[in-house]
This record gives sequence, structure tokens and C-alpha cells, in this order.
Amino acid sequence: MADRIYKRVVTYISTTHLITGAFHHWRSTPPLEHHHWTTPPLEEHPTTRPLRSTSPLEEHSTTGAPHHWSTTTGPLHHWRSTPPLDHWRSTSPLERHSTTGAPHHWSTSYRLYPNLKMKFQQYEEVIQFINTKPKGNVVAALVQRFPGIKAKTLGSIWAQDMQRKVKKNFHRINVPERASEIYRNYVSCVEAGDPPGILVKMAVAMDYSSSMLAKLILEQYLHANCPDISVSKSQVNRLLRDTTKIEDRDLSIEVYLCLLDDDVYGPFADSIKHSVGHEYEFLLRRELEKLNISYKNEDDLRLRGYDKTPDIKLDIPIAVDGKVVNWIESKASFGDEESHRTYLKDQFWSYWNRFGPGLVIYWFGFIEELDEHRDKGIMLRDSFPSNIVFMDPLSIAQPTCDTKTTVEPC
Repeated sequence: MADRIYKRVVTYISTTHLITGAFHHWRSTPPLEHHHWTTPPLEEHPTTRPLRSTSPLEEHSTTGAPHHWSTTTGPLHHWRSTPPLDHWRSTSPLERHSTTGAPHHWSTSYRLYPNLKMKFQQYEEVIQFINTKPKGNVVAALVQRFPGIKAKTLGSIWAQDMQRKVKKNFHRINVPERASEIYRNYVSCVEAGDPPGILVKMAVAMDYSSSMLAKLILEQYLHANCPDISVSKSQVNRLLRDTTKIEDRDLSIEVYLCLLDDDVYGPFADSIKHSVGHEYEFLLRRELEKLNISYKNEDDLRLRGYDKTPDIKLDIPIAVDGKVVNWIESKASFGDEESHRTYLKDQFWSYWNRFGPGLVIYWFGFIEELDEHRDKGIMLRDSFPSNIVFMDPLSIAQPTCDTKTTVEPC
């Protein structure tokens, strides 16, 4: 248990450091003298973002690919898939050489993760194993039982299942009689001299969130020791964020251990999830900028007065799998039936009403059967698309004038 707590502390410190702005230590653009940049000025390409180095691993020159957006001529169609062969370049940060005349690199460079989708039947097997699991490290047991599924996918599925259990049992556990009984059991264990970790063991036995149990015990402690003071939610949350302010030494340690142990609830878990969400949003933006795809983010849209804002609103639509994409939403979680249905109701259909068809990326995978709204305009993927088709404005037919019959000039 000590090893796990140590890892949780290190993870929390690391992710909190990332949130406060330390991304630039590995994301920042290297100095110009480290690269042979030949990017054209921005004014030459007003519809695209300036090309820039996106990884310190890139050691080859970057030659201003934006011009391939408007140089291709051919049949009068609105969409074209790839630039001419002589304009192909390696776009993966791990490839150190330019790739000419090799369209197949398009699909391998952008495949950041293996296939994370799964059938509903396999998802049910995972849930069934969670519900019949032995007590202990559930994610480790899942990885051993399902070696063909990524650990992050299994961890996300388990976290969502724990959230459902907490919502289901919250009112049953937090009724005054039951809460008082749980608090008396805790006090009895402390008086009996049990070693630290009492609340963590109780949460495991109850199959309940340790942070939520610690919050319940803390509320009962305040009611018992401060009967004349009204216990507010903000007061409890303040003590959870800083357990050193809890006067009872034993309870302070117990609450702190619960926060370290919990991967789903509590201030530590919230900070980690917040950081992971930002990581994948940054990953999405980086991939778009590597392709010189112009976009607006949530902050840009809010400044324009939009009440419902996807993570990315494309300035110029693209096409993926033959479907037009106007916006992209990043979800650093697994797309199960319940969460996806909630997102559809609260977010995705609102984006569709305002901006048209779009794309949702569940970075940790999703249930394949949920991808049923493609024809209606909401597409699901588990990675950044590799088969992007760009819009070429120059391929649109221009109106012509018949000088013999037209009186006014065109």
C-alpha cells in the first residue's frame, strides 16, 4: 500500500505541475537555429496557421506545406484527398527524414494508438469481471484478465463503473442512520488501535469510493464535535483540499490516505483528470496545426457569444470517411453507453444544431455499436483521423460571362 501511495503522490505532483504551465518544457518550439526553417510568411497563406516545429524530435527541415492547399488543379470537385506526390512530407515527429512519393505514410504517421474500440459483448465481459472481482487492485486484475485491451481503456471503464456505483448507493449510504452507524464503526476501530488505513479498508469492503466515504466520515465528525455550528459543503471541501486543517490527528491521516487511494473522486483525482483532459486537447491541436488546419478553440467561440462550444471549430471543413466534419470534440475517456447518451443530449446534438456535422474522439476507446449516428452527422473515432480530405476552393467552378449577350460586366 505504501508503494501505491508513493506513486499517487508522485503522479499528483507531476500532473499539478503540468497544470500550472510546465507543458512548455517538452512542448516548446526549439530555437530557430536548431532547424532549417523555410516557412513562407503568414501573409502568403491567410487561411492557414503558420507552419512551425511541433516536436523536439524533428530534425529535418520544414518547408512550408501550406501551399499544397491551393496548387492542385484537376476535375471540378470540392474535395480532394492528398497533395501531389512531390509535396508529400513526413508529418510524424518520430520520422527524421522527408517522405516523398509515399502516400502510405499518411496512415501510419497519424495512428497514435492501436485500435481501442470494442464490441458491446466484450464490454459486458469486462463489466462482469469488475462486479465479480477479488478485492484489491482492480485495474491490475483487469489487465491480467484482458491482455489484448490497453490498460488506460480498462482503467477508464472501471472508473465509470465506480461512478455509477457511487451514484446508485450514495443516498442509501448517506441517510442519517446509516451514516451514523458507519461513523461509529470507524471510531470503534480507532479506539481499538487499528493501524492507519481504516477508511480505505472500509471502502474496499463496501465497494465504495474511499474519498466519498472519507467525506461522509468528516461530515459526521463535524456534526458530533461542533453541534452548534452548521456544517456547510464549502467547509467540508476546504478540509478535504487541505487535510492538515482537520484537528483530529487520526482522522486527518485517514482522510489523506483515502484521497491518495481514490482514482475517481477527490481533489487529487480531479486534478489528474483535469490534466489528462488538457493533454489530449493539446494533442488534438498539435495534430491540426501540423496539417495547417485553421480552427477556433472553446475560448475563441465563447468570445463570439456561443453558449455551446466544442473543443475545436474548424474554419474550413474537412472530410473524414466520406463525411463532412465542421467541429471536433476531444474526450479523454472511454465511450460507454450511459456516458455517450448523456454527451449526445447535453453536448453533441447542440453542436450539430449550431455548426453542422462533426467528429468525436474517445481517446480511450468506445463501444462500436454506439457509432450509429454517422449518417446524421456525428462520427466517433478513437484516434486522430488518418484519411483526411481537404477542401480546395480553387477547384470550385467560377461563373463565366458571355460577352456577346451580357450588357453589364461580370
